[in-house]
Amino acid sequence: MTAILLCVGALDVENEAQGRLDPAAAGLFRGALARARWLGESSTAARETREMAHEAWLRETFGVARSESVGAYSGWTEEERALPADDWIVRPVHLQLARDHIILSPGTTPPEGQEAEDLLAVVNDHFAGRGVRLEQLAIGRWRLRCETPLQLAAWSSALARGRDISDYLPEGDDTWRWRRLHDEIQMLWHQHPVNAAREARGEEPINSLWIEGRSSGLTTAAAPFSRALAQTPLVAGLARAAGVPVREWTPAASATDPGHGELVAALGEAQPVLLEFALWDQDTAGADWRGITTGWGALAAALAPALEQAPRKQQLELVLTGRERIVRLGWSPADGWKFWRRFDPARLAARERRDD
Repeated sequence: MTAILLCVGALDVENEAQGRLDPAAAGLFRGALARARWLGESSTAARETREMAHEAWLRETFGVARSESVGAYSGWTEEERALPADDWIVRPVHLQLARDHIILSPGTTPPEGQEAEDLLAVVNDHFAGRGVRLEQLAIGRWRLRCETPLQLAAWSSALARGRDISDYLPEGDDTWRWRRLHDEIQMLWHQHPVNAAREARGEEPINSLWIEGRSSGLTTAAAPFSRALAQTPLVAGLARAAGVPVREWTPAASATDPGHGELVAALGEAQPVLLEFALWDQDTAGADWRGITTGWGALAAALAPALEQAPRKQQLELVLTGRERIVRLGWSPADGWKFWRRFDPARLAARERRDD
């Protein structure tokens, strides 16, 4: 019996070098997870990766092909399995002009309803007869179809969000072809009535498209979990694509929360289950420690009372991620008698690579 808790954003990579550890995290590992085992640590910094650390872990876990994008599965639905494999998933975004560079805005509200239809219409009218078409799959999730498929390598929007985009632009044989398309779309949307209305409401205009990648569907022959409880569209989409039953949930905030029973039940299941805890609302570029503390505090409030009710044979694995770092920890109720084992929570901030 194994439950995997995916804790995206739990590690503040930007301040690891300072060896800082959030007090709420330290409290959890000196209490409920005092007997936790260090299973391993890895980093995506030295790899040829175009995605966040948690996306790299999800890629390996769900068997996403290298030719596809993990981020492109965010919001994926079964209806997309029949779409052409050469279609690209793109996102309407706002590029913010800074003093000497351009930033992918992290908090743009995606267009929906008539706004989205109007922005799509002006692009499709302009490219009519040229083998290029944009379609909306869901809010903020669009599909780009090119009669002559684009040959590109794209970067995850999660990795580029809030940063200078110069290091994250698509690369490949069709780089200049994409840039020409992109520039034309930008001109079509510049001063478009939709964007004028958005700015009047205090919202960022939609002035660009971000190519996320491809997502043709995963094999369901060897689903890694019996089911998944997902907080984000990314984990929900990957689970659907892999044929894993999934339910979107909000983790319990305490033992008195109505969702506490569901957490306890999931931790006691005989088959492997994935539980997503996306509790860390942080500004990684600005190192917002308030978001880190809030996340660890919420995890402790939800997890500590649930672990007391876990079956003795249950195996729990925590996957903690930052921007480029993945730490895996193990825990079991049966380890409680090992009084000599004390997990040192400072290791979470130290980038150490050693095994117990």
